[in-house]
Amino acid sequence: MKTFLSQMAFAVALLVPALSASGQTYPNKLVTIRVPFPAGGPADAGFRQLQPGLQAQLGQTVVIDNLPGAGGSIGVMKALSLPADGYNVVGHTASDMILAPLALATAKYDPGQLRLVAPLLITDFVLVSSPRFSFKGVDDLLAYVQQPGNKELSIAHWGRGSTTHIAGADFQNRGKVRFLEVPYKGVAPIVPDLVGGQVDLSFLPLAGPTMGLISSGKVIPIGVSAPKRVASLPNVPTLNEGKVIKGFEHQIWTGVFVDRKVGNTEVTKLAQAITAVTTLPEFAKFAADQAGRAFDPMTPAQADEYFKAETKRLTDIARLIKLQPE
Repeated sequence: MKTFLSQMAFAVALLVPALSASGQTYPNKLVTIRVPFPAGGPADAGFRQLQPGLQAQLGQTVVIDNLPGAGGSIGVMKALSLPADGYNVVGHTASDMILAPLALATAKYDPGQLRLVAPLLITDFVLVSSPRFSFKGVDDLLAYVQQPGNKELSIAHWGRGSTTHIAGADFQNRGKVRFLEVPYKGVAPIVPDLVGGQVDLSFLPLAGPTMGLISSGKVIPIGVSAPKRVASLPNVPTLNEGKVIKGFEHQIWTGVFVDRKVGNTEVTKLAQAITAVTTLPEFAKFAADQAGRAFDPMTPAQADEYFKAETKRLTDIARLIKLQPE
């Protein structure tokens, strides 16, 4: 018996260094970032900006595989179907990742199956109206809606269960008002209808063409969905600066995720490589040019807690508005 135990102890002693060495060799082959949006879109752009620097940091080829469809769930489910080894990575907007299973019956995953390795970029929203209106802040908008005889206002969002759907529903609940909700297939088709007055309100991300639309007067800003005023729109108040709505905060942010079963060694190595890129001045400039900002560095443990908190926050709002998978 003593001989057997000695042999087992010797085998374990040999095995531990081998396992450690295996972890230290990550990555030793191609890493794929699956982005569940079309190539060239605003979410995709951030991962394209990350790609060359991440490749240099890891010393391995990094490729981006665009798998759009079903609210981003196709790309997520594809990654979860592959080995949890750190080579199958998801580049996603966190809110869409969290909300898709709550809105779409075809999204067969739980956000808890994924772990945030590192956040990437964050962009605030601005609530805007068509140029037919000139609301002087959030209280002016709420007063108009509550005035008997005024036209019912419509609000556009980019699909049921999307970030802008949740932001709009949360705004209505907090403001104790109701709008006619008009779903679109993405932000692009909203803009011409908003400019033309076919729809009255929408939450638009402070990225892409939004700043140009505001500066040209094609849409009118009412307030930003941030805790404080944003540098790109210093004269536009937050939606919390009025008398009624407080604590209203909605952003769209991207991050790099992996299957929660991926080991800590791989997660740490990947997180360190991503942070090395996102803290470079050129990445900060890219973020500012997109009217967004890069995250402050987080440890893997901090990133994990942040994602869990975001999941709870959005899930609570979805339950409040009785969002059900369809």
